Amino acid sequence: MTVCVSGSTAVHVGQNGRRLQAVHAVIREVNKRWENLDAVILPGIFLRSVVTLGHLPFKDRIEALQASGLVEPLVNAAGALSRSPGALIVGGVGGPLCPNGAAGDQLCVA
Repeated sequence: MTVCVSGSTAVHVGQNGRRLQAVHAVIREVNKRWENLDAVILPGIFLRSVVTLGHLPFKDRIEALQASGLVEPLVNAAGALSRSPGALIVGGVGGPLCPNGAAGDQLCVA
């Protein structure tokens, strides 16, 4: 299933807390209505990282995401999909905004 969110992408990491709370609220509603899902897809740049991730090797990306505090809440949200065991939470994480105002790098994580 795809989650649609009204508004704009995350601009700074300070928004992550509220957005992660929203993920948990969505999961509660999903569990009431659907079962046997493979994945819950969040929007692109739903979350922000304080570091640029795109240029990092895979292992370093994993470490940076772990250090960001984003992994555990998303893993917990996926685990709360009790009617869809094994389902993934998939979403976009954006890096810091570029000095020229561009959106920064983007990473899709599951």
